[in-house]
This record gives sequence, C-alpha cells and structure tokens, in this order.
Amino acid sequence: MPNHTTPDQAEIIAEPLPIDYRRIEVVDPQMAEILRGKTVTQRLAIVQSAHVAAQRLVAMGVKLQHPDWSAGEVSREVAMRMLNGAN
Repeated sequence: MPNHTTPDQAEIIAEPLPIDYRRIEVVDPQMAEILRGKTVTQRLAIVQSAHVAAQRLVAMGVKLQHPDWSAGEVSREVAMRMLNGAN
C-alpha cells in the first residue's frame, strides 16, 4: 500500500500526543450527557459488553503467548489477569 502522507504529515503523525493528566479517567462531557440519558439497565449492559470484550481480548493475547495451553488454563490465566492485572 503506497504511503500518501507528505513529510509534514508524517512528522505530525510521528509526534506523540501530549497527555493531560487532569483528564485521565474523566468522561467526555458529550459522553456523560449520552450516558445520563440511558437507564440503569442500559448502562449496566454497556459495562457488561465492555467487560466481555476485554475478556476476549485478554484471552486472545494469552492464546498467542501460550498456544499449547488448554481452554481451562487459558480461562484461569484470563481470570487472574482480569482480577490482578498482568505481570
């Protein structure tokens, strides 16, 4: 696939974005407004969906790291990482 960026664009893309530590873990005002319009059940469904997606992502990573592991071993490792974080 050809690279269609100009040198100026490449420099902009290569520079890391600044991190505003005051905004970490802060919900965007527009997202907060959307979430306020949801019912408790709808918000819980969103959280559940995100949790399931995270589990699947972690499981894929574990399977890549340990292709020889059984499904049970993968499940246990996913549970450990989800509960305690990966080392």
